[in-house]
Amino acid sequence: TVSTTTSGPPSPTSTASTTASPPSMSTSPVTVTTSGVTETQSTTKATTSGPTHSGTTPHSTTIVTGTGSPMSTSGSRSTSTILTAVSIMTSGPSSIGSAASTTLSPPSVSTEPMPVTTSGTTPTAPFTTTSGTTSRNFTTITATTTLSTSEIVSSVSASTSWPTATSSSVTIGGSESWWICDCIKAICIEDTVIQVVPVICNPPPKPTCANGLSPVQVIDEDGCCWHWECDCYCTGWGDPHYMTFDGLYYSYQGNCTYILVEEIYKKVDNFGVYIDNYHCDPRNVVSCPRTLIVRHETQEVRMATVKPNTLQVEVTVNKQAVALPYKKFGLSIYESGINRVVEIPELKMNVTYNGLSFSIRMPYSLFGNNTHGQCGTCNNNTADDCMLPNGNIAENCETMADHWQVVDPSKPQCSPGLIPTKAPSTIPTQPCKESSICELLLGSLFEPCHGFVQPEKYYAACIFDSCVLPNLDLECSSLQTYAATCADQSVCIDWRSHTNGVCSYKCPSDKEYRACGPIKEITCKSRQQNETSTKQVEGCFCPNGTMLYDSGVDVCVKTCGCVGVDKIPREFGEKFTVDCQDCIC
Repeated sequence: TVSTTTSGPPSPTSTASTTASPPSMSTSPVTVTTSGVTETQSTTKATTSGPTHSGTTPHSTTIVTGTGSPMSTSGSRSTSTILTAVSIMTSGPSSIGSAASTTLSPPSVSTEPMPVTTSGTTPTAPFTTTSGTTSRNFTTITATTTLSTSEIVSSVSASTSWPTATSSSVTIGGSESWWICDCIKAICIEDTVIQVVPVICNPPPKPTCANGLSPVQVIDEDGCCWHWECDCYCTGWGDPHYMTFDGLYYSYQGNCTYILVEEIYKKVDNFGVYIDNYHCDPRNVVSCPRTLIVRHETQEVRMATVKPNTLQVEVTVNKQAVALPYKKFGLSIYESGINRVVEIPELKMNVTYNGLSFSIRMPYSLFGNNTHGQCGTCNNNTADDCMLPNGNIAENCETMADHWQVVDPSKPQCSPGLIPTKAPSTIPTQPCKESSICELLLGSLFEPCHGFVQPEKYYAACIFDSCVLPNLDLECSSLQTYAATCADQSVCIDWRSHTNGVCSYKCPSDKEYRACGPIKEITCKSRQQNETSTKQVEGCFCPNGTMLYDSGVDVCVKTCGCVGVDKIPREFGEKFTVDCQDCIC
């Protein structure tokens, strides 16, 4: 004896409910509209096949489907839509682990159309396609569940329109849980009870980062909620001064090539950032950065200062000069204002260099507690920033820095691994006339940034540079680095015009200087893209009313037509002659 009952709360799109029991049974063809695809389901035959056992317990399955994105559980994928709860009762064996196939056949069948509109459903039964219309005829009802589900318990109130769903093709056991759709989870409470729970996100308290910078919001792995993290941000400037990932400040005057950052436990193949320092004064007392080196897998990028104490930088990849922008093998290099930027999207990190200063930004989620070198250990704690290669902590970072030398054939005097014959000396403070430029850091000009980045360490570096190297104007690098760090925190300061020309920056005749320009300048090709970043950078940009033709063609144009080898912008349809050739744009 077989009875089939359709019951449950009516769907908003349902117009009929059908109850059927032999010998007279009525079934309703279901018309399903799916994004332009119509599915027609009609029961054509119902007979009982297979062995019938007396005394067996009726097998009951309740299936509730819900709208949402595809659900993935144990390798299966199901897309469902809320229709109605359908309860199918069959007498016969209800064995776990075997799929029962039951065919129902009443003597007479009457049909009534019952239109149902859904969105996002995926047909899984055999079907034929004609001019974008999908139709299918079911001849059997096949139970593929290996464990019956008899009850759905939802923790959402009736007034809430949260979808609930189960998949009849998934084996559910134990305390298994899976995602139904965006931020809605199904939890198996016990064998026959499934609870549907929406994820509710409570904003976490905002932490204080040891490096003094603002924490960043990072999306959780489930894609629903977010948490705070303190990015690993290391900078170096001047002769040179360092700020570790956790914000510890020190100066170091070595003239070898050093590890700025490498992984303690190697997760990325051939990864590291290195700096090549050299003595930049006649007395060989202080050092300046000369080349910044980034290694990632098969590529080695070198950003080298062309002329000492300038912002002129050339870029090579594997010892070959490259034009910017450059993008290959998961690594991109481009110009951003006065900076050259190496970006590795897979690692969510970037390295900038402009000849006077550098910065390294890496996500804590990928590099937290797994960095060492002159930039220290990124763990939001300055206590272990002066860590040596053997894991011990040095008494100060000036001593630590000397231990991070690497082999450089161009510097035979440098011997990695050897303890220095004498501790690196710091220049004694001598009475000198402090540069008035340094006072700008503590004054009203930079005051809007004081709440985001503390200026005292940059001020100390500025005084140091102005006293030790008064003729090199290196104090400008302290202001430049502080301003860049402020800009990274979305606070832009126009400071060069307040230095009486000492720290002025000259642009080409077709460009104009801006202290607060876009990180990536708009071009004819990229103008359709929406740039939402609030961070800005200083540099030379196209005047108002013009835009860059292309990131690789450094020509400012009023209209986006053509730019030929003569670098002269032309409008569409314009005729011109180049090298005795008649041309048209």
